Amino acid sequence: MHADDAVRWHLAHAEGGRPRGGAGQAIATALAPRLSAYLADLAEVAFAHVAARRAALQGLLLAHLGTLRGLLEGAAAAAEPGSYLIQRCRHAVLNHLADPALNVQRLAARLRCSADYLSHRFRVETGETLISFIQRQRPLQARSLLENSSLSVKEAGLAVGYADPGYFARVFRRVTGLAPGECRRSATR
Repeated sequence: MHADDAVRWHLAHAEGGRPRGGAGQAIATALAPRLSAYLADLAEVAFAHVAARRAALQGLLLAHLGTLRGLLEGAAAAAEPGSYLIQRCRHAVLNHLADPALNVQRLAARLRCSADYLSHRFRVETGETLISFIQRQRPLQARSLLENSSLSVKEAGLAVGYADPGYFARVFRRVTGLAPGECRRSATR
């Protein structure tokens, strides 16, 4: 949603087969009127009978989404501590948790630096090793999946990179203090 001074959104989830609204967030920005104008122009062009309608729609949509993405990435960068490299590293970890082969070497290759340099910078800037960050994020993401989706425990484990359900359960309990099944049951109450 665009207002005069902010862009607002909320995430939704399914509960009992029905959509439910989640927590809302907002970013105060002077770009909100521009984003609204892009959408208004999109609607106007969509119903116009002009030869270049498709190109105009694509251009306006790309302008809207590009502005929105820049705004969201800027807000995320401002909210996160650390250098741009470490911010990108965190995002890469969170976006690739489902990959069981996610490791420091693959992250370093993706970020175009050496594994030793990335590990060192991550440790210096966060006080935590990159491996422990990955190992902590997987169960935390699985907990979120168990609480906010209808995925089974096994499916949640697979979704965050654990092929072995037993190992997933042990790591999940160590990080969250709960068994995955307990987390699922408490979420359905």
